[in-house]
Amino acid sequence: MFSSHKTSIKKYITSLLLFFVFLLCLTISGCNIKNPLSQSSKNTTDPSTSIQNTDFGSTILSLLTPEDGSKTLAEEDIQEAFSYFCKQAFLQEISFDSISLHYTLAYPEKFGLDNIKPSFGEAETEHREAISAENYLYLLSKFPYKSLTKQQKMTYQVFKESLEDSIAMADYQLYAEPLSKTIGIQAQLPVLLSEYTFYREQDVEDYLTLLTHLPAYFEQLAAFERQKAEAGLFMHKENALAILNQCDEITAMEKKKDKKNFLIISFEERLQELSKKTVISDKQSTEWIEKNKQTLKEYFYPAYQYLGYVFKDLLKSNENTCGLSYFPEGKEYYKKLVHHNTGSDRNIEELKRLINDRILLCASKISNVIESSKHSEDSSSKKQNTILNEQDNTNNQGNSMVENSVVEDAIEEADHYSLPFSDASNTISYLRTRIAEDFPMASQIACNILSVPESLTEYLSPAFYLTPPIDCNTENCIYINEPQIRDDLSFFTTLAHEGYPGHLYQNAMFQATNPDMLRMILSYPGYNEGWASYAEMYSYRLSGLSDYAVILQENNAILTLCMYAMADIHIHYDCYTEGGLKDYLKGFGITNEEGIHNIYLQILAEPANYLKYTIGCLEFFSLKEETQERLQDSFDLTSFHEAVLTAGPCSFSLLKEWIKQEL
Repeated sequence: MFSSHKTSIKKYITSLLLFFVFLLCLTISGCNIKNPLSQSSKNTTDPSTSIQNTDFGSTILSLLTPEDGSKTLAEEDIQEAFSYFCKQAFLQEISFDSISLHYTLAYPEKFGLDNIKPSFGEAETEHREAISAENYLYLLSKFPYKSLTKQQKMTYQVFKESLEDSIAMADYQLYAEPLSKTIGIQAQLPVLLSEYTFYREQDVEDYLTLLTHLPAYFEQLAAFERQKAEAGLFMHKENALAILNQCDEITAMEKKKDKKNFLIISFEERLQELSKKTVISDKQSTEWIEKNKQTLKEYFYPAYQYLGYVFKDLLKSNENTCGLSYFPEGKEYYKKLVHHNTGSDRNIEELKRLINDRILLCASKISNVIESSKHSEDSSSKKQNTILNEQDNTNNQGNSMVENSVVEDAIEEADHYSLPFSDASNTISYLRTRIAEDFPMASQIACNILSVPESLTEYLSPAFYLTPPIDCNTENCIYINEPQIRDDLSFFTTLAHEGYPGHLYQNAMFQATNPDMLRMILSYPGYNEGWASYAEMYSYRLSGLSDYAVILQENNAILTLCMYAMADIHIHYDCYTEGGLKDYLKGFGITNEEGIHNIYLQILAEPANYLKYTIGCLEFFSLKEETQERLQDSFDLTSFHEAVLTAGPCSFSLLKEWIKQEL
């Protein structure tokens, strides 16, 4: 995570070009590892010739063929066939690796998946994803769209877009990067393993077997990184060194005492939880505990050790110290990656305008508060009571009248903010109650708040939410990385991002609509992270801060998102070097060279990652503003939020059409 930079607001008062910037708490949602390397060469085979030869394909096609030889089927038959198609596609897609399967279904045997052997999947499955996408598209095209139900039509459109996106990305396999300091497989996997819940005894055996496959899986990842290096597409040396150091630190866990090794502690804790559901003898428990220690020693640590050796060797490779735009097809790949990560149909230039327009709007709102401090105190009380509503008016010229001290007091107030509750769980409950005014109510959702293991605090995001299995939605989990969180206000807004009205709430509200299970595994990070960022911005209004403090903090947070998103575009599309980034960040009052270097490395390592949060958030802002303008006085914020949440993860073009139908 990049370093925090904060310029005094007093300096900002004298120069509107300088913005105080605080830690941007990014998150990872879901954490389901789906084959990150399965973006392979595009298949040129006619899908109709291959899919018909599979049991799945032939069954679907037969269901869509009337038995009486007529040309049409009853709508009920078509809808039933589509439900079968979605279910089978879902089951096929989650069966390729055990992590995805386990985090999606707690009891796969109830879905006929009781004979899946433990596996991390294949890191280099050439053609699989592209071929699957084309085959699915072929079958999808056979369904009469008009005969589907409302929900099925949405699933049809979302799945179609997702498949087309997979095919578009398939030509750039070597440009993908599965390993990075913060969101890479090697960083997230230890936490995913420590949270691998034991629902029954077989899960314990599967988990231990899964660990034995890690060396082979990491060998495949290492081979892929060698391919990238040979093609001149290897990562920046300092980012590679960070992964090497991370591998060394995880390997060093072997020497820690059992009580300080989270992979040993969590295993025993999970066994204890399992013992509450089924009888486990002391002998069996002891055998599993010892087997876990031995398996970690023989397979887990050596896998990370091997990956570290490979990265040490790859440090000698030729490197690109600049962004994707310096690679042969880097710009084309970046455009497709941006589209995938954001779900926005805007091209790069349109995204720049979207970001810059929001920067100007936020700067205007902040300057309104600052300008107001130059006037007399006479009408300050009246103005402060209404300013939160007026900040959404883009034509507000900032004619409020408050003393200069009001701004300084607002900054001081935020700097010394204290949480309403010292306990994170109580704060989550507080947020759940407070959102009721503008969001549809959700039932009480069980959630565990856990701390990131000490050995991983340097590498993981400030917080992240693990989505529960579809068939066991009580297993919600939020991890907090406290060393990465600057202060109480950041902690509060982070809990909003992960909990209410962020990821936890959004996932629960969508599941309550009983969607096709296929929808739950389709990747739309722009919607997911955009919503959580939108929720985070909203949470400043729930914090208990004064109106002026809310305006300053909320708009500064949006500015920070925009700054990093624009820096990402400049580096990976506009050919900015680190020197160009320095010049850009000077406009935001950031001049610390070490901090700028860290930002540069972070953006190099994870292209378009910041855009998930920023563009997603800005698209929600734009969608709300467009809906307000269309509905005028009949606009209701709760109804708007409900329409967004019931639509579920999708592209923003589909979401816009959905909301037009709903409101």
